[in-house]
This record gives sequence, structure tokens and C-alpha cells, in this order.
Amino acid sequence: MALSLAVMANFVLIMARTMAWLYAAPVFSDRGFSTFARTTTALGLSLFLTSLISPASLTSPTSAASTATLGGFALLAAGQIAAGLVMGWVASTLLAAFEAAGSIIDLNSGFALSALFDPQSGNQVAVFSRFTRLLFVTLLFATGAFRQLISGFILSFDVVPLDKMPQFSFDISLVVDLLSTMLLASLQIAAPVLGALFLTEVTLAIAQRFAPTTNVFIVGLPAKTLITLLVLGSSLMFYPLFLNRLVSLSLQASNSLLGG
Repeated sequence: MALSLAVMANFVLIMARTMAWLYAAPVFSDRGFSTFARTTTALGLSLFLTSLISPASLTSPTSAASTATLGGFALLAAGQIAAGLVMGWVASTLLAAFEAAGSIIDLNSGFALSALFDPQSGNQVAVFSRFTRLLFVTLLFATGAFRQLISGFILSFDVVPLDKMPQFSFDISLVVDLLSTMLLASLQIAAPVLGALFLTEVTLAIAQRFAPTTNVFIVGLPAKTLITLLVLGSSLMFYPLFLNRLVSLSLQASNSLLGG
């Protein structure tokens, strides 16, 4: 492929969208993912996409490479950055359900009393919030879901070509549905543990009625800890299903927001 001004212009536009997406996408936007790693990842992905997208886009008379003014090209680049940020934000919002589920478990099991430093976010988080976050990152790469995320990003160039500005459809109902889906998914992920903890609380309350002198708090805390660990461990097999569903929903929501 001959290196021409058209190819270089397309590469710059692809790099703009890719870099913006990586700065907002889950895992890639974490503080533990260094700026150098993020930049080299964006560079490699952009070089790969340039060889795929450039031949098709160069056939259009309104191609980004044919933009007559620097201002028009800068406007297209800004549109690519906005598209990348929107896609990354949607994916991060939905996939935050895992960390939210961990926070719900911490709050109901008593582990919220302790806090750990999370180097990925730079914040103080509780035990299971940190655990579900690490589990999400592990499953993302172990199950190959990250390939689905990257494939969805590549297909976004069909929804919003390089020579077109994204036609954002920021419908309030769509954003509300996105947030409600994330909250519902977090409750579904934490549901087995919440149900077991509820039954544990009921059992302790009944025991308190029959043995009023028993210190339920001293007995209940280790019991709730044991129940939480057992139920959470037995429900881990369902987490890949939640991950695949949330990734698919994030790609559909991104296409909807981009006007696809």
C-alpha cells in the first residue's frame, strides 16, 4: 500500500477515534494501564485498521483525505474523538455492573467496614468490590470477551465512516435505559449472595427469639462471612454469561447512540 496523503489522513482519523476509545473503555482506561501501553495499543490497532479501511474510503469523493481545508479535517477528527469517547463510556458504564455488585455484597455482608486501596482507580474500595473488579478483568481476557469489544469497535467504522460526522442520538430514555440496565445487572450478579444473606438474617433473628441471651452480632458476623464466601464461590460459574450479555448490550447501545 503506497504511503500517500490520503492514507496518512485516514490513519490520523483512525488514531483519533482509537485513542479516545481506549481512554474511556473499561480496563484500558484504568490507571494501571500506562499511557505508554495505551498509546502503543492505539498505534498498533490504528495501523491494522488503516490497511483495512483506507481502500474503501479512498473511493469516495467526499473522503476525509480529500478535505480541502484544515478546519474541515480538524472537525472530522473531533467527530472521531467524540465517537470513540461515547463508545468507551457506554462500555465502561455497563461493565461497571461487576464492581457495583461487589459493593452491594460488601454493604450487606459487613465487609464494607474494611477498605483496600485500588491501584486501578486510585480509590479506597471494600474487599468484594475489589474482588469482582479483578474477576471482571480476568474473565474479560480469559473468555475472549475483549475480542468482542474490539470487534465491535472495528465495526463502528461501518456505522460512522471516516468521512462522515457521527449523528449522535442522545435520547434521554436511552441513557436512562443504559443506567437502569447496569443497576439491574449488578443486582442480578449479587442476587445469590443477597438471598443467602437474607435467609441468614432471618435465621439469626429466629435464634435470637429462642435464645435472647445470645450475642447475635458476635455469632452472625462469622456466619455471614462464611455464607458470603460459599455462595459467591458457587455462583462464579454464571459470571461469564453476565459478561457476554453486557458486552453485547454495550455494543448495541453504542451503535444506537452513534445513530446506527
